[in-house]
Amino acid sequence: MKRQLRARGKKTHAASALMSAHIDELLDEALKQTFPASDAIAVDIERAPDGQQTQPSPGQLRLAYLRRRGHSWLQPDGWHTVTPRIVTSDAAGLVGFLRAVFDADGELRCGAPTELKIGDSFVMISQGGGVREARPAFLYVYVKNADETYQRAMTAGAESIERPADMPYGDRRATVRDAWANIWQIATFRRR
Repeated sequence: MKRQLRARGKKTHAASALMSAHIDELLDEALKQTFPASDAIAVDIERAPDGQQTQPSPGQLRLAYLRRRGHSWLQPDGWHTVTPRIVTSDAAGLVGFLRAVFDADGELRCGAPTELKIGDSFVMISQGGGVREARPAFLYVYVKNADETYQRAMTAGAESIERPADMPYGDRRATVRDAWANIWQIATFRRR
């Protein structure tokens, strides 16, 4: 039985190595087609343990190309360069409000900022913990239906500052203040 498992393990490892080599070949070909020779890409050449130069991997080539084109990986995947962070004395309450009003997705975390996703953006919610004092935010949030979202905010205890109305620049917008003094402008884009 052990011999069969060892043989199966060797076959699996060999198949995995073949698949990896095939993927590398496909990536190399795609890189040649995508990145013309005129796009001279500077890549740090790795050195093998014996001191010989090794060819950059497809991943290194992609990364060098994207960096040359102005891309950076300063933020996690899916995050934007600017991310609002709201410090509050009641993170659990604010997270509950954002879930109810904006259908925010994310888990409440203790000892670290809660990361909530609203639409395609993240908002960080932090309990001040004596290190940072609570500070309200003023955020503009695009939603599918400003009127319905405004009603959810009112049901969740927000104070109305502006009822939903059509703006001259094309948005249908409302403004509310939550129980933590944050102001939320709730908007739906409409063609001008």
